Amino acid sequence: MSNEDLGAFLRKHYGTLENCADQLGVDRRTVYRWCSHNPSGLLKHMPTMVNQCNTTPTQIMGCIVTGK
Repeated sequence: MSNEDLGAFLRKHYGTLENCADQLGVDRRTVYRWCSHNPSGLLKHMPTMVNQCNTTPTQIMGCIVTGK
């Protein structure tokens, strides 16, 4: 399985970064920060993302750890 860019992952599962922010209850700027320079900031939202996106923690961590 290949690792994908965090922004691409979020767009794939939420449609837009804005929709991701709305679904997770965070400011849109927060999601942009996750994608641009602080992906570990989304870790506290991982359980919600796993449920909403029908994904696994491993897939999300793959986007964070690779730095993509």
